[in-house]
Amino acid sequence: MTPAMNGVPGSRVRMAWKVLLVVASILPGMVLGAWLGAQLLVPRDAGLVAGAMVLWYGLLGGLATVVAALLLVRYVAASRLRVAALFMAGVSVVLLVWLTPRFAEMGTERAEHRRQAVAMLPAFELALTGRLEPRLRRFIYTSRNNDWRIERMDGTRCQGGLPEGKAGDRARVELLSALRGLDVAGVLAVPPSCQQTGELLAVLAMTIHESRPPPTKGNLSLTTACRAEVPELAALLERVERVYRLHQQGLTCD
Repeated sequence: MTPAMNGVPGSRVRMAWKVLLVVASILPGMVLGAWLGAQLLVPRDAGLVAGAMVLWYGLLGGLATVVAALLLVRYVAASRLRVAALFMAGVSVVLLVWLTPRFAEMGTERAEHRRQAVAMLPAFELALTGRLEPRLRRFIYTSRNNDWRIERMDGTRCQGGLPEGKAGDRARVELLSALRGLDVAGVLAVPPSCQQTGELLAVLAMTIHESRPPPTKGNLSLTTACRAEVPELAALLERVERVYRLHQQGLTCD
């Protein structure tokens, strides 16, 4: 057996230590980068973007430690390489044990904040009747009791509610923001002239129960012309169709 062949197992072991050192350096680098960024670089008045900035600095820290580890493995001796790899692996394990419950707590806190924010949204009703998604004739949703009713083109009627949790909350916010967009655009106070032209797609009836009366109400005819001319009307149809496609499996049908 040649000397080159005798060295093969040793080279593979050294390569394994190199890979371990590089991989194990990622998490400590991210934690260090995020901590330094939060302490020194993120402004105290950054507000909602502070979290994204901390994450960015964490990614930069992880990238920096990977580059440093790649340079280190080229020049360090085999015995020291093993020690460095085991040390970084130990640090990563300790950080994982320390961070896991904290991430769980953060997830619980975010869920509670989301629940409170959704609970503060005004109740609203939305009814669309006409030709919506290719197989949908009627879409009715009442947020107060999470009552959702649809009728398909084949006459099938289904009812239920949007799912609990993040997915359902996102759908409720999307529907409400689409209705709010109509109000902000002024098409509820001054109905657009495009209602008289084009093919009729659907008829909208909506109510937002504001914290102070009167409620915001509106009835509109959504035509092909309005869909092209009024972006807020197009956005409403798109969001209704998106909610239907994503959550129709949770309905009970006749």
